[in-house]
Amino acid sequence: MELDGLLTVEEHQSGAKCHLVDKKGLPVDAFVIVCGQDSANYRMAKRSQRRAVLELQEKKVDFNTYDFFPLDVEFVCSVITGWGDITSKGEPVEFSKEAALELFLNSPQNVDKVLTFCGDRENFIKG
Repeated sequence: MELDGLLTVEEHQSGAKCHLVDKKGLPVDAFVIVCGQDSANYRMAKRSQRRAVLELQEKKVDFNTYDFFPLDVEFVCSVITGWGDITSKGEPVEFSKEAALELFLNSPQNVDKVLTFCGDRENFIKG
């Protein structure tokens, strides 16, 4: 087995295109570039998420009633490095962390889409 056939970090770090879905759940041209599980972005996002959960445990938060959605949004925004074909009133929306937060806080189905996408390593392996 060639060494190159075992290496995954570079492809996961460069990311892959994940198409978003509209209000009806149908695929659209709009997409985000998502880093995979073997990327530094993903590992740091997981670490941040774990730290947040530990802080909640220390505060004795009731996990049965706690809304974890904001943590998922933060995670998704941490593994996205760009986007395309996203417009507002016909004008392109420039990618930024703030713009991504606004989008994903208001689009739970696309949060789920990105989480599912980055959970599949095959999405990041070329060839």
